[in-house]
Amino acid sequence: MIGQGEAVGAAGRPQIDQAPRRLASRWRLRPLLLSLTALVAVVAAGVAVGLAGRVGSRPITIAVGVDPAGVAVDPAARRAYVTNESDGTVSVLDTQRNAVVATVPVGSSPAGVAVDPAAHRVYVANTFSKSVSVLDTKSNAVVATVPVGRGPVAVAVDPTSHRVYVANQGDGTVSVLEGGAGS
Repeated sequence: MIGQGEAVGAAGRPQIDQAPRRLASRWRLRPLLLSLTALVAVVAAGVAVGLAGRVGSRPITIAVGVDPAGVAVDPAARRAYVTNESDGTVSVLDTQRNAVVATVPVGSSPAGVAVDPAAHRVYVANTFSKSVSVLDTKSNAVVATVPVGRGPVAVAVDPTSHRVYVANQGDGTVSVLEGGAGS
């Protein structure tokens, strides 16, 4: 029997709200989407700094940490920074030699990463730690850890102001940090 206010489908049966199913499906697809994003970014970075060579050539594969999720490139320094979600690290790649030159421990479940080449800083969004790790590109060391909103997943740097913008998926906010060499 159909209750008052229930929607009825074409076959005369009550319609079931599909929102929870869509939400669950979205969360199952998140690792795949992050992996695809990282792959696209690595390929784009390779073309930009010479990793992959000519279009149509076979790509070079470099082993990094567990579950790589984000990548950012500093073309002037010839470095790429890859976040590894499951082991809480950032792999630093030398794009000239196509090799990992450092592995830096950061917060839990690092996802997004951005580089500020002028300030010699890398910013890493640590999803489960609710923080951003700040790396010095000269020493490949964490110089600060800044608390932000819940579930930070993406980060971007304004190269003019050196402000850092962090998308916090868990609470629907954006954190704005003052970046630069003094951060």
